[in-house]
Amino acid sequence: MIKNSYFFRLPKMKLSISILAFSTSASSVSRVKIDQGSRRYSQLIDQMNFYNNDFDEREYWAYGCHCLMLGDRPMSDMGKGAPVDALDSVCKQYKEGLKCARDEFGETCIGEFVEYGLRMQNGPPTCTNNAGTCGRSLCECDKMFASRHVGAIDVFNADYHLFWSTTGWNNEDACVPKGGGASDPQCCGKPDSFSLIYNAYNRQCCDGEVKGIGEC
Repeated sequence: MIKNSYFFRLPKMKLSISILAFSTSASSVSRVKIDQGSRRYSQLIDQMNFYNNDFDEREYWAYGCHCLMLGDRPMSDMGKGAPVDALDSVCKQYKEGLKCARDEFGETCIGEFVEYGLRMQNGPPTCTNNAGTCGRSLCECDKMFASRHVGAIDVFNADYHLFWSTTGWNNEDACVPKGGGASDPQCCGKPDSFSLIYNAYNRQCCDGEVKGIGEC
């Protein structure tokens, strides 16, 4: 949570919201309209609000290298570079899960346009699409993101916010992909859950199998 005195909160946005879209920098913003009623964006918000009653997308979705989710394609746009902290890591994992869904079910399987089956009465969110479908994969990915995001918000640092930083931090300069060892990114998951990306050269994943490294 932000405790800085310069932070202020605007009224919460409802159903149809006007937000700032950006390529990845505060200097290239333009006004766009997102209709939550006609896009699945609202289902993700519902799940975020279930796990965190104080969730505000303006606070958490213009952050770090991977929590950049206020654009025309807020969920399918990938970040770049190393995550700045644990909160940013949760966003990176989420974006990777959505990429795995696209890889498995095709380019039309993107969160912005696919409405999935979701039940939220009398308990946590329940994904109702059949296992092994695009809708189920997207729903489980959203559920994973919402449940893990709330557990990492204590590390939030306004200096990594796209618009609120007072240190001059710029994600285009800071979020630069770094070269490393050999990499072969592959997806790993179960039909009734979300998928994760692992490096096939040294392996891991575990709940959806594969294994290696520490053998989970």
